[in-house]
Amino acid sequence: MDIRFVWMKHPHIITRLLKYVHDIHVEKNPDIYNPYNYDDMLPVITNILDDDKKFCVVAYVNDEPAGYALLIQRDHPWPFFRKEHRSIYIDQMCVIKKYRNQGLGTKMFDFITSFCKEKKIYR
Repeated sequence: MDIRFVWMKHPHIITRLLKYVHDIHVEKNPDIYNPYNYDDMLPVITNILDDDKKFCVVAYVNDEPAGYALLIQRDHPWPFFRKEHRSIYIDQMCVIKKYRNQGLGTKMFDFITSFCKEKKIYR
């Protein structure tokens, strides 16, 4: 299995992969979530990815998008009682069903951890 990770802000790919996360929400909470609709989601994802504090990593398996993680960088200013620092919040993370239980999510998390260390983000 050839796995590679790509940092990208490609809303079409992310919106397609979002379906796998959203369908779980709809299944578990149909009273709260509307069914997935690509055309409705695309402008939302486009807007999210337009922010320079938001990052997205896509996992490719044999050149097929197999999962993604949407990350938000948070800057915490110095408020007297703690030091100024940055953190990464994983807003969404998904591996499509076909590639689950093969260690892809763990490898993606390790990739994200390395990215954070390079950016000197330790939280």
